Amino acid sequence: MVSPHCHRSPDDLGRRGLARLERYNTDGDAEALADGLALMTEAVAAAPVHPQRMRWWYGLGSAYESRADELGSIDDYDRAIGWYARIHAQLAPTDPDRTFIALALTGAHWSRFWLLRYGGAGEPEDCAALVEELLAAIARYPVGDWDVEAAAFVRMIQGLAWEERYQAGSDPADLDRGIVLLAGAVPVLPDDTPWLAVAAFTLATAYWDSYGRTGVPRELNLAIAMDARAMELSAEEDPTWLSAHEHEALCLATRWRRDGVRGDLDRAIASWRVALSRAEDAWSAGLGGELIRERAELDADPVAAGEAVRLLEYAVRAAGEGATGAGYRLELGRAHRTQWTVGGTGGGLEAAERCFTEVLASGLPDHEPVVDAALRELAQLAQRYHDRGVLALAAAATDGDAKGLSDLAAAARISATVLARTGADDPRRVPLLLLSVLARWARFAHTGDAGGLPVLDRLTAELVAAQPVAGELRDAAVLLRGALLAALVTRDRSAATPERTAELRAALHTLGTLGGADRTVPDWVHHLFPIDQGFIAMDRLRDQFGELADADPDGAQRTVTMTIGELMAQAGRAGT
Repeated sequence: MVSPHCHRSPDDLGRRGLARLERYNTDGDAEALADGLALMTEAVAAAPVHPQRMRWWYGLGSAYESRADELGSIDDYDRAIGWYARIHAQLAPTDPDRTFIALALTGAHWSRFWLLRYGGAGEPEDCAALVEELLAAIARYPVGDWDVEAAAFVRMIQGLAWEERYQAGSDPADLDRGIVLLAGAVPVLPDDTPWLAVAAFTLATAYWDSYGRTGVPRELNLAIAMDARAMELSAEEDPTWLSAHEHEALCLATRWRRDGVRGDLDRAIASWRVALSRAEDAWSAGLGGELIRERAELDADPVAAGEAVRLLEYAVRAAGEGATGAGYRLELGRAHRTQWTVGGTGGGLEAAERCFTEVLASGLPDHEPVVDAALRELAQLAQRYHDRGVLALAAAATDGDAKGLSDLAAAARISATVLARTGADDPRRVPLLLLSVLARWARFAHTGDAGGLPVLDRLTAELVAAQPVAGELRDAAVLLRGALLAALVTRDRSAATPERTAELRAALHTLGTLGGADRTVPDWVHHLFPIDQGFIAMDRLRDQFGELADADPDGAQRTVTMTIGELMAQAGRAGT
């Protein structure tokens, strides 16, 4: 087929081709782009050594690059790079245009890499090879430091490439090198520099990764500053703008939990709300629910606590099973707990217990952080149930007994769950043993039901064994053990084995050293045994055993001033 332009001179073809490309650049006319490429290709073919050839080559290169950007075409990027490289090869090293072409080549190679890396349906087969190819290509077109902005642009692209290399291989040296290059380039370049917003955001994520490795506070602060810079440089419709808000929320939340500055929490929620307004997914709903729950606790705001629950319920549904879903269930349990603590929401503690128990049932091993956190939450929940149950039993309300006994049963049940998954050296075990015994004793004292005494026998024996050092916590353990044995013996004298008799004597001795001449005991002992039949029985048995052989010769009495809360706190410290 004969070209319709075959009778035109190369000069005319070139002139008309450049005009059509200019029309495309001005109006985005796709037909003008196609015409311009055809005219320029014909002009180059007709006059390969024409004085205007490099101008034509550049026109072809920039046109193919524009079409590659628009259509996502690797072939067009390759054509653009080919024409730019032809110009670069013919320019003298001292020619100032050579720097301009080197920048065009660097930018085209980066755009080609970006399309290969992120433009497809899935992950490329060999990301590391793509990065090495990119770094080698950039190295072929160096620019001199005399042009500050040109050198900074090349360093920016190199920094982006080194960060991609770090993502592909996780070598900290690659991360550090990328940070050095980007940190030196981003502040130098003008705001309209291509890829500058992406570079600022990449630097923010690099500082975040480095902070995770080193824990240096300055790196977290720099990450937050670069997120803000990325927002300034990107339009609201750009993906980078949204990503920077999400990342800023994450970084601010981390700094809030580290430093406790309220302003960071508020800023984190503000950034998160921007992200959530664009796209609600499990991650954004989970982070937002967690942050709002924390602010609800600070402000005692039941409305915010309810919002946190709704967000985290969505996150749980969206995430499904696995470690991620378990993490959101953990946070949902915390939000339910907050609903109860700040608003007294009915069923709040029960809902929290369900969430924490579901985490334990997720199949994840106990060493997973989310499982360990669920165990800690359940231990605290058992304490809340115990305290609420004791208060309910002490209240004058007619339904106080049922509620109180139910809460004490929950405290005992949860304590048993956590104890079953904690070893002898676990710091949670001693306070949980004490709590479990207290809850079961309170139920026994109120109902007189001896069905739970065998479990108390085992628990009190372990509690005493866990306190080998003399002190008020051991005194409490010995007294609890003695009360249990007294309750058993008064019901069945055959239970008074020699070993149990010796333990009971020790308990009576402890009671004697704690009590005064008028047989009174410190307040915390009464708190341990509220109207407790076992304690009353032990007190009565004191006279039956006669004078103890190992009694203090001077009859010295120990001064005890601890409250029950302080005793529980000491149990926690004893386990650490």
